[in-house]
Amino acid sequence: QFWMKEMLFDLDFVWLLNGVVVDLTANVKTPDPNLSLDSLPTYSPRRPVNMVLELPVGSIDSWHLQVGDRFELFASSF
Repeated sequence: QFWMKEMLFDLDFVWLLNGVVVDLTANVKTPDPNLSLDSLPTYSPRRPVNMVLELPVGSIDSWHLQVGDRFELFASSF
């Protein structure tokens, strides 16, 4: 579950389970700075996930992302 406390720009959330898109939350707006912490909206996927990508707003549409799409995940050490 996410909230956008002190976030300064809008986002898209891509919810993943083992690299597969299981939910999408587009156009998550920055909160009104006058809202109290307990009034901030929260964002959650509709099913369990083990990763989330936070992308610039509009990415879901411009990349034509859909539930069922697969991301290739890799790890790198620097």
